[in-house]
Amino acid sequence: MFKTRLIVKLVFTLSSVALLASFSATANTVTFAGYPFQSLYGTENLVIDSSGNLLVPTTASDFGGASTALPTGTTLLSTTFLDSGVVVGPAAELWAQDFAAVHPYETAIGAFSGYADYYFLYRIDGVGSETFLTTNVARTAGSHTAAIELLSNGTVDFLLDNALVGSVNSSAFGIPVLGNVVLTANGSAAGQQATFTSFAVVTPEPPYGPCLIGAFAALLIVRTRSR
Repeated sequence: MFKTRLIVKLVFTLSSVALLASFSATANTVTFAGYPFQSLYGTENLVIDSSGNLLVPTTASDFGGASTALPTGTTLLSTTFLDSGVVVGPAAELWAQDFAAVHPYETAIGAFSGYADYYFLYRIDGVGSETFLTTNVARTAGSHTAAIELLSNGTVDFLLDNALVGSVNSSAFGIPVLGNVVLTANGSAAGQQATFTSFAVVTPEPPYGPCLIGAFAALLIVRTRSR
């Protein structure tokens, strides 16, 4: 269904970044969208600007990241970022993985410096090779929303601006755990930055039983007090 193209340079470049490394003890932390994000490599100076946006700078390796743990059972995460539309320069990505796993599943969607199209990826560290695929959607200047959704059957969907641009089923990828998110910046030099304007997660709805019981109990209390 989706026309794909292996992005070879992307594979080798990001493979050397080691997103799976442990957090640095010197990482600074900011609160964004209600979540405590900390610098991934320890040298990024994360900033919340006057508009409430998260600014993530690139480091000497031309990459930077802000990470936070996700609520247990997260099934969907999304972020809105600003893109210059310029092929070479700062770009933003949404990554989801599980730092607690020995061989974590990794998923991502976003923009990469040097490439004209947005991309998505999925891989199992230490088990399978990276699979970086183009969305065939050209990068454009402005605000864009990227999302990763884990369906109940194990399928992972990748969405860009509310449109499905990629998908992988459990037979090819397994069933990942969305344990951590990394809002990343990449670029053509150190000191560039990615701007994220929003972040949100979705977890499963609680069973109807407790909700109905709670509502019924509240109704009884109201009636009792009104007598």
